[in-house]
Amino acid sequence: RVTHSSGDYGAQVPTWSTFAKRTAAIEPLSVKEQVSNDQTIARGSVKVILRYEKALQLTTKDRINWDGRIYGITSNTVYELLCVEEL
Repeated sequence: RVTHSSGDYGAQVPTWSTFAKRTAAIEPLSVKEQVSNDQTIARGSVKVILRYEKALQLTTKDRINWDGRIYGITSNTVYELLCVEEL
C-alpha cells in the first residue's frame, strides 16, 4: 500500500509497504512491446485471482508484488485483479 511524504524539495514521494500476503493464482493475459531509447521493453498484463476476504480491500492505489515483478492494479472486480507490470 502506498503512502506519500514530502521529499527534500517538497515534492510528494511514494513509499510502498506490505499490506497483506496471500496465496493467489496468476494468469497471463497479454504482452505488449514498446521501443524507448533504442531498447525494447515488454510489459505483461495478468489476472490475479484471490480468495474473497472481507478485510482485504484492494484498490487501484495498491499493487501486487509477485515473484519480484510489480503489477499496478487497473481494475478490481470480485478480486479478479487486472494488472500491468510496472517497470
